[in-house]
Amino acid sequence: MEITLVGVSESDKELAETLTRENMANYYAQRGLIWQPELFLQSWPDTENYRIHWQRSLAGFVRFQAYSGILTIRDLQLYPDFRKQGIGTQALDVLESMARQRGCHLLRLSVFKENPACALYLRRGFSPVEEENAVLRLQKIIVT
Repeated sequence: MEITLVGVSESDKELAETLTRENMANYYAQRGLIWQPELFLQSWPDTENYRIHWQRSLAGFVRFQAYSGILTIRDLQLYPDFRKQGIGTQALDVLESMARQRGCHLLRLSVFKENPACALYLRRGFSPVEEENAVLRLQKIIVT
């Protein structure tokens, strides 16, 4: 079954913030960082935001920005019950297709290097371009 990206409503930003905070809690705690929900909520209007649906269920959210030929994935967050089912892979494929349609030549994202999603990104053709405080910045060249 394939995923569907659905536009968000205003009330979705709190759901997306909660999911992101919960998914990132361990990484933040390991580094002594404090999650600041207001920063997430302030950035919401600056990103394109979508619900990820799978089998008619809300599986997660994706947020990105596309400008100057680069599509930057700000968040790709899945609820725990929907992980390891190919949904993240499908979401990356959809984002790459969207990037291509917009004339973007690069996909970019950042990930904590111990995050299991890092392995997915590397398998899907992303390459490390920088590491800072155990955060990897990855990119993938989009071939048109």
